[in-house]
Amino acid sequence: MPGLWRAFGMSGLAMVTVMAGILLLLMGLTGLGAAVKFIPRMVVIGFTNGIAILIASTQIKDFFGLKTGRFRASFYPG
Repeated sequence: MPGLWRAFGMSGLAMVTVMAGILLLLMGLTGLGAAVKFIPRMVVIGFTNGIAILIASTQIKDFFGLKTGRFRASFYPG
């Protein structure tokens, strides 16, 4: 997502950080944060592992210094 970084920069990052903080505060004040205890442990572990694999797989190219060409946006030509 290099285009997003160029479009919004540090001010966009700061705005999203503040918005996330406000959401966390609202959930804590209203008690909605307690709803997390109803999510099964395996779901949380699976979600966290999925995110970890996604992040790691997108960083492999940069770690090894590989260059890739442009990819099509869709698999189905048409």
